[in-house]
Amino acid sequence: MSKSDPKTVWEAGKDKYYEHYRLSKSATSAELRKWVDEAYYKNGLCQYLDKNFTHELRDNDFYARLWELEVAEWLEKTGIKMLPTNGKGFDFCLELPDGKKIWIEAVLATEDDELKEIQRQALQSGAVFNTPREQFALRYSSVLFTKATKIKEKYLQDVGKDDFTLIAVSGYPMSMMGSSMDLFMLGILPIDFQVVHISTDGKPLDPNVPRPTHTMKQSYQKKTGASV
Repeated sequence: MSKSDPKTVWEAGKDKYYEHYRLSKSATSAELRKWVDEAYYKNGLCQYLDKNFTHELRDNDFYARLWELEVAEWLEKTGIKMLPTNGKGFDFCLELPDGKKIWIEAVLATEDDELKEIQRQALQSGAVFNTPREQFALRYSSVLFTKATKIKEKYLQDVGKDDFTLIAVSGYPMSMMGSSMDLFMLGILPIDFQVVHISTDGKPLDPNVPRPTHTMKQSYQKKTGASV
């Protein structure tokens, strides 16, 4: 930060990931620190985040708070009016021109003990491991279910009949093991593997012919009788 704007969130903390990025000399870490300070102070996103945001960032849950800051920045970039929630209920609120509101909860999909053990074994052995697709998908679906239940039980009194609710999910800490949009879709839709269609005669495939993008989970096929 410049001398005219010395504010920074990067004071000493207890979270090991926060401390890693605070003390790191790498250019990437320096860019991250600059972005956090500018987003939080210079761009005024602090008004839309919990009052204990910096404490939680430094001491308790660095990646989760980093995700909240990123969500706040993306929402601000939409140009839609943002309303502070003052740390009560939903994380964020957008007000549309017609008065309807979009209520947003940000949540981080972190590893459970099973995924941590898979990662530990992979790193120790040095062998090639397949991405644990089912375990990733379960983490995504679990955090969505938990957050949706919390919204239903505690926050619905804030939601108007024509309002919308969204859950913004990030799988950032799991990315080393192959977190991706495909795995997120696996967690919420009755699909399995991606399908690649290859022309056998050298000609481009007809774009007007419908083709499946994924195989379907066998359990879903047996339950519904649907075909791939």
